Amino acid sequence: MALMLMPRPLAALALAVLVMAATRHVAVAHRSLLDVPGGRVDCTTELPSCLGVTCELNFISLTKTIKVDFSQCITSTVNWACCASPGCVTSGCSRWPQTTDVTKSTAETCDNFRAITLQVAGLTTSSITLQAQAGSISGGSTRQCDTTCAKNNKGFVFVSNHDADDHCASNAFACGDYMARVLAAALEGAPSTSTGILAVMSSSSDKAAIALQFWVSRLAAVGYAGPTPTITYALDAAAINAKAAVINQFKVLYIASDVSNTPGGVTAAQNTALTANKLVINDYVTRNGGSLVACTQGGFGAAGFGFFPLKLAYVGGDQFQNIFQVQPDATDLWGSGFSDAALAEGPWHGYWTGPSGWLGLRPLVARTGACPTPLPTATAAQNCQAAALWGKKVKLTAEICNNGIDDDGDGLIDGGVNGDPDCWRCGNGVIDPCEDCDDGNITGGDGCSSQCLFE
Repeated sequence: MALMLMPRPLAALALAVLVMAATRHVAVAHRSLLDVPGGRVDCTTELPSCLGVTCELNFISLTKTIKVDFSQCITSTVNWACCASPGCVTSGCSRWPQTTDVTKSTAETCDNFRAITLQVAGLTTSSITLQAQAGSISGGSTRQCDTTCAKNNKGFVFVSNHDADDHCASNAFACGDYMARVLAAALEGAPSTSTGILAVMSSSSDKAAIALQFWVSRLAAVGYAGPTPTITYALDAAAINAKAAVINQFKVLYIASDVSNTPGGVTAAQNTALTANKLVINDYVTRNGGSLVACTQGGFGAAGFGFFPLKLAYVGGDQFQNIFQVQPDATDLWGSGFSDAALAEGPWHGYWTGPSGWLGLRPLVARTGACPTPLPTATAAQNCQAAALWGKKVKLTAEICNNGIDDDGDGLIDGGVNGDPDCWRCGNGVIDPCEDCDDGNITGGDGCSSQCLFE
């Protein structure tokens, strides 16, 4: 087998590795092709010596499995890899702790990885082409941007500490149809190939379900032009685990308020199941571009919203209605003329104070007078009691982008050209790789689009 690696710049580095034809009649034979040194080395200059390759020949299925291990490399110098040979199927990617990146399919990428598994049909295949990009991406060509940015679909997210399903579920008390507007944005932002809403709650006939059904009935009234979405219910922990395998079929994952705040809401067992499936949920948003909408989980205290990459810093024990909308984000989502009073038609159950950067989200609703600095800047620390968070093209991440620490364990630290791509966010006020502009918001129509491209 000839394993060819192409680090950036484009000068190719060829590494010949011989796979001996096995003659023993055993089910699986293992042969270590390269020794992995004990220390970490710089893969930009010494990529062959830090790469570990193991080949497994399976004489029953007549397949060859090649495992490529980058864990002894300095991972900040390896951005992505893909297999492009005929018959080569990328079947798995070993993730760094807390990351949500997974390999997608043949000839696509596995970002922020430490190992990748390739499978080739037939034992006679003599070579596989593995392309790896080493070094940081600084602007890059269209091809590089397509690989590192466009293939990350990224999804819509809205989470709040408001039990809207308990207070905003009828024509008399609709709270300005704000949840119908949220659902409309979530449906519009989801992949066209998916359909319907997966609703997590404990009853399909109690108050939580009635509220969701009411909001769906109001979609046309708030300007949604698509077909009326069907609702599929996950009413217990087992159903959540079962639906996790097919979650990408749905446009929206909707999570009702906890059952202590809204009858028929999410139970503690369901909350535990959601937390156990956090990687699936994060991949659903970041990789598939699915939409996530969730109401208050205040009844679970610090255990609420455990499906995020890191814990949100939750402050509970207090109900309040003195809230305001953070602009221009609120107008971007709900339109102009939407009042704070409409959002205050029921109590809000706590707020979040961090972590800094909000895991890739943005404050949308906050306590009055308690959010002078919604997002961290180059000169000011984040300072906000956020009651609702959102984002339109969200890459959820455990990386805190201004603390000098590798929070998500992928070997990359903070933002910037040489930093963690998780921190390349439209709306952060920094022109990151693959962006034309960044005016500090995700609102289009102002010369810089919601994806930070020139308009």
